[in-house]
Amino acid sequence: MNDGRTTRWAWDLTFALVLMAVFAYATVTALSYPEGAKLFPLAIAIPSLVLAVVLALISLRARGIPVAPSTPDPDDDPTLTAEARTRRTGEIALWILGIFVAVYLLGFLVAIPISAAAYLRFAARESWVTSGAVAGVCWLLVFGIFDRLLHLPLPPGELLRMFGIR
Repeated sequence: MNDGRTTRWAWDLTFALVLMAVFAYATVTALSYPEGAKLFPLAIAIPSLVLAVVLALISLRARGIPVAPSTPDPDDDPTLTAEARTRRTGEIALWILGIFVAVYLLGFLVAIPISAAAYLRFAARESWVTSGAVAGVCWLLVFGIFDRLLHLPLPPGELLRMFGIR
């Protein structure tokens, strides 16, 4: 089994183990925070750690499963050139960076729905109606779960703070 499947399996398992280490570290670190401050990091880190463990188990289980030669790899799109793959990777990295910047500048309550709508409309080319509806649901989830249900103080963002909006 010295083909691309072995390499792919090794990368999948390595990725899962790195995620496990990161989220385990985040969980242990968050446990030392004061009561009010540790809820949000733990709400993210613990489920993420569980999912990383599941991913590692799936990778370990998939190691011994032979793949039929006629089964195409879903990540291996023969119509994409190396340049197109690099461009797509760069685009998604910029979207992720943009979301981080938006959260920093505008805060979660504003940035999450705006980012969702922008991505759906301009990257996924969804309609304005679909983009707006998903943005509304995102806002309801962030506001409902983190603000109302968990009572987590979500920072307003640097721009909003600077202009005294929130």
